[in-house]
Amino acid sequence: MKRIIIVSMLVFTILSIWIMPIFTDIRVYAAEIVVMDDAGLFTESEIDKIEDKAAEISQKYDMNILIATTYEPGFSDNKARDFIESFGSSRYPEGYLAYAINMSDRSYWVDAYGDTYRSLITQDVADTLADKASDELYEGEFYGSAMAFLDRADRELAVSTDPMGWLKKPFIFWETSLIALFISLVGAAVVTVIMTLFKAKGHQDKQLAYDAAGYGDSLNLMINENRFISHYQTRIRKPKQSSSGHSGGTGSSGHTGSGGHF
Repeated sequence: MKRIIIVSMLVFTILSIWIMPIFTDIRVYAAEIVVMDDAGLFTESEIDKIEDKAAEISQKYDMNILIATTYEPGFSDNKARDFIESFGSSRYPEGYLAYAINMSDRSYWVDAYGDTYRSLITQDVADTLADKASDELYEGEFYGSAMAFLDRADRELAVSTDPMGWLKKPFIFWETSLIALFISLVGAAVVTVIMTLFKAKGHQDKQLAYDAAGYGDSLNLMINENRFISHYQTRIRKPKQSSSGHSGGTGSSGHTGSGGHF
């Protein structure tokens, strides 16, 4: 019995020595996050919260996440785009999702780089992320802007990475669903009131005609018909008033991005 145990241990030891190098040669690439605040727009506690949220998204969707603020000068009409595209693509050539604020020209930019990232962050999604981030920037809330970007990115990725995401969308974007439901209820109530008024008016006209018929030919009842003319007006959303405003765009080759100035 002891021999069997000794032989088994020797065999296990030999196999372990042979197998271990195979596993040690396997390199595991984990998604990373980078939060750079070279412009000093965040407090230490705010940086911690941004890192926690970015790490949550990075682990959940296996994505590199970059958040950066800078004063670095650029060469185009949006220096935030110049900075994040250059820094991000050199650090993560495999791809990333990023948000940058450049105080040198008060610009901001959302950028998705890499085929996988761009398949999830389409141009429409990038525009939405930039809009959500800019809402806080116009109020001077830099931390709120970064968190708004991360929160919306988390929701958008929850839909785009799930084959059944379209079913979950009303629950993920519950605020929009509540607004749509409220508008529908108000619209239904207005239509109900209008239909009730028209029905009451029609019943009144019939009653008047019936009463008039009882007087015979001695009374000529003239019914005046009021014609209602409906006017339709198309309303166009007016962008926020700013020095430049949200510009959108597709970014450089291989990038999907959106942003503007505040």
